[in-house]
Amino acid sequence: MSRMNSMKDGDEQNHSSWVDDGKHYDNKRLEGADFSNRDLSNASFRNAYLVEANFENAILVGVNFTDANLWGAKFKGARLYKTNFTRANVTKADVSQAIDLRNVTITLDCQTFEGVKLGKKWLNGWLFLLSMADIPEDVKLRLKDIIGPEQYDMLHRIRMGI
Repeated sequence: MSRMNSMKDGDEQNHSSWVDDGKHYDNKRLEGADFSNRDLSNASFRNAYLVEANFENAILVGVNFTDANLWGAKFKGARLYKTNFTRANVTKADVSQAIDLRNVTITLDCQTFEGVKLGKKWLNGWLFLLSMADIPEDVKLRLKDIIGPEQYDMLHRIRMGI
């Protein structure tokens, strides 16, 4: 078993017997780090500093980015299913070509989408979610026009499981 921090006598008392399994990055400063093409499923990046980090083509299923700074991070081709971005700074992050943005958790505030590069596929999906709210009918019709009637109907069928 490969260990970054080998266990030494007395480590139990010092609590320094932590094993680096490549999935624990809480509170780490990793500016510009390259995590491309890695399987980081269920990894934890809580409160990590990941400015301009590269997560291209990474598997980020179930990853926890709570309170992380992801300013300018790249997620092209990344699988972000069930990823947690609670209170994360995603300003200027590029998720425009992410493979999967379903079931993500985000905190909505005035800066949530500031400079975020978002592809049409995911933008349409999120606009579709807004159209499900109890909003004025004319706004729903405008959202349907923005999404496009065919795409809107397809998203509706997916939602209904048909």
